Amino acid sequence: QKITFLYFGDTGTGSTEQKLVAAKMKETCDKVGGCDFAILVGDVVYPNGFSKSFDKIVESDLQEVKDKFEIPYQNFGRFDIWIAPGNHDWKGNIQHHINYSAQSERWRMPFNHYQIPGLPEWLSLYAADTTRILDFWKKKSKDDKNDDLVEDQLDSKTVHYAGEVGVGSIEQQLCTKKGHKIIFAHHPLFDAEYNKWRDENAKTLSTLMLPIMEKCGIKTFLAGHSHNLQHTEVTYNGKVYHNAVSGGAGKLEELHTQQTTLTGYNNKFVKSYYGFSVVTA
Repeated sequence: QKITFLYFGDTGTGSTEQKLVAAKMKETCDKVGGCDFAILVGDVVYPNGFSKSFDKIVESDLQEVKDKFEIPYQNFGRFDIWIAPGNHDWKGNIQHHINYSAQSERWRMPFNHYQIPGLPEWLSLYAADTTRILDFWKKKSKDDKNDDLVEDQLDSKTVHYAGEVGVGSIEQQLCTKKGHKIIFAHHPLFDAEYNKWRDENAKTLSTLMLPIMEKCGIKTFLAGHSHNLQHTEVTYNGKVYHNAVSGGAGKLEELHTQQTTLTGYNNKFVKSYYGFSVVTA
C-alpha cells in the first residue's frame, strides 16, 4: 500500500498567490493518481487567527476562514487537511481553530497536538504544537522576549496542553509504533532563514526533539514558519535526520542567511519560492 500526501504551510492570506499554489497542488495530485490527505503546518489565518475576544466563532471569523482557507482549497472537495497550529494562529483563539473542525469538509484539527487517526499501521504522523512548546520552555528559562509567547486559551477538559505534556506525548504515541514515523509542526529544527530568535527556537526544539526522535526511531520533521522551501540534514549522535520547511504556500520572503551558532546541519535545498511538497510513503 502506498500513501501520498501534500505538505505545506503559512497559507492564510487569501491572496492570488495562495490560490495559484492551491491550483497547482490539485493538478499535481491529479497527475499522481490522487493524494490521500494533506498536512498544513500552521499559520492558517493571518495575521491573528480567529477572534480572541469572543466565546464563540463569529461571522467575521467565518468570512475570514472562508476567504483564506475554504475558497482556495474548495476544488479538493471532501479532502482532509490536518493542521498543526502556528504562532499567528495562537495570536487569536486557538480553541476556535479546534472547534471549526466540526463545521468544515476539510479542516481537521482535533486538538492542538495529536496523532492523525486512521492511517495504516506502518505510518504514523504526529502534529506537534511548537508554539506552545516553545512558550512553555522559554517561560521556564525566564525568556520573556520572544514574540511566540502565548496565553492559556485552551479548554483543559477537551484539549491536551503542550509543554512538557506535549513533548512527552510524542514519545508515548510514537515510540511503540512500527514503520515510518513523522512529526509535523510549525517551527523547524533548523531554519536557513536566519535571525536571532529563529536560531534560538531551533536550538530549543533540537534539544527537546532530537533525543525523542533518536529514542523512537523518528527520522523526519516537517515544518513551516519560514516562507520558503528547505531541506536540511541534521546529524545527531552520528545519525542523520531530515528537517524540511515548506512554508511558501501563501507568503514568500527573501532568504537572509547568516552563519548559524548551531552545528550538525547540512542544507541540501534552500530556495525562496512559492510552493508545496508531496510526500509518498
